[in-house]
Amino acid sequence: MPGHILTGAYDNTVRIYSEGQELLHTLRSHTGAVTGLAAFNAPGEYGLGEGQVVASSSHDRSVHLHYIPTTGEPTLLTTLHTSPAQVSSVAVNAQGSSLVTATWDGLVGLFNTSLPTSHELPAEEDAESSRKKRRKLAPTATEGEEAREVFRKAPELVLRGHQGKVSKAVWDLDGRSVFSAGWDFTVRQWDAGTGVQGVVKTTPDRVHLTLGRMAGTAPLLATGTSDRSVCIFDLRAPTTVQLTLPHSSPVPSVVPHPTAPHLLTSATLSGVLQIWDLRAPRESLVRVQREGGKCLCVDWKVRGEGGEGLWATGGEDRKVQVWRTGTGGAGTTVGATAVGVERVQGTDVDGARPAAVAATA
Repeated sequence: MPGHILTGAYDNTVRIYSEGQELLHTLRSHTGAVTGLAAFNAPGEYGLGEGQVVASSSHDRSVHLHYIPTTGEPTLLTTLHTSPAQVSSVAVNAQGSSLVTATWDGLVGLFNTSLPTSHELPAEEDAESSRKKRRKLAPTATEGEEAREVFRKAPELVLRGHQGKVSKAVWDLDGRSVFSAGWDFTVRQWDAGTGVQGVVKTTPDRVHLTLGRMAGTAPLLATGTSDRSVCIFDLRAPTTVQLTLPHSSPVPSVVPHPTAPHLLTSATLSGVLQIWDLRAPRESLVRVQREGGKCLCVDWKVRGEGGEGLWATGGEDRKVQVWRTGTGGAGTTVGATAVGVERVQGTDVDGARPAAVAATA
C-alpha cells in the first residue's frame, strides 16, 4: 500500500488513509484495542489478485489478517491465536512469508502467512476461554460471492522464555532469527526455524517498552524503556548495553531508519520526537515537540535513494501528525545538517487514541 497511513486505535478499529488524509477504509473486526500493525503484498497463492494484506494485533487476544484490494472493499481472511492473552505486537518478515507476535503472558508466536482451510484450533481454546466461550466471527463475503467462514489459525512455533509481558517481537533482516523485548528486563534472540533461544541480554530494573532491529549487517537492536532512555544492544558484544540515549520521559516507540544503520527515531510520553545518529550520540540530530500531549506511537518510512521520508506519529490528542523528513540520502555519510523534518498535515482519528501507526513508502 504505497503512500498510505494505517492507524490502530483504542476504539478497536484499523483505519487506512491516503497521504492526502482521505479515509479509505475502516476495519472493525476487533473487539479490543488495536496494538500493532503490519502490511505485506498479498501472496499469489491466495488467488485474490493484486492487493495488500494488513495484519493487526489486539487486546482481544488475536491477530486479524485483512485483504485490501486495489479496488473494492476489504475482506477478513483469517484470525491468528497465540495464547489466551492480549497481543502486544505483530510484525512481518521481509519476504512476507511469516509473522511474529508478542503476548502479555510472555510468549512469542511464529506463523506462516498461508491461509488455513479449516480451524486449526477449537473455539474453546481461543483467547477468552478462561472467562467465556469466544464469540464466532461472522462469515464474510464481498458482493456477488457466497459467505465464507473465517478460520482460526494456530502458530507453527511458540517461543517460551520471557517471565513477563513481551512488549514487542521483530524479525532479523534475513528472516532467520526473531528478537523480543519485555517487562522481565530482557532482550532475547530466537532461531526462527527451531525456536531455540540464543543470546539473552538482561538489564536489571529496566522495562523494555518497544524494540527495533537496526538496518545493516551488524546485529544491533534498539529498545525504548520505562526509565527514560533508548538502549542499543550489540548481540556480538559481551557488554549488556552498548549505548544509552537519554530522554526526558519513557519511550514507548523507536523506529530504526530502514536503510541507514546509524539512524533511528524515538518518541516519548512527553511528546518529544527525535532523530538520533549513533555515531554522534551526545545529542539528537532533530528534536521536535509534538503538539497535543503524549506521543503514543511513531513510524518512519523512506522513499528511494534521495532520503525523503514520511514520519507519522499518533498521540493522546486523537490525531496522527504527519511530517516529511530528509536525511541527505540513504547512505552512511549523512550529517547533522542534512537532517530535517517539516510538518505537513494532521489527521483526526475519529475521536479515538491511536495505539499503533504504520506508514507505507
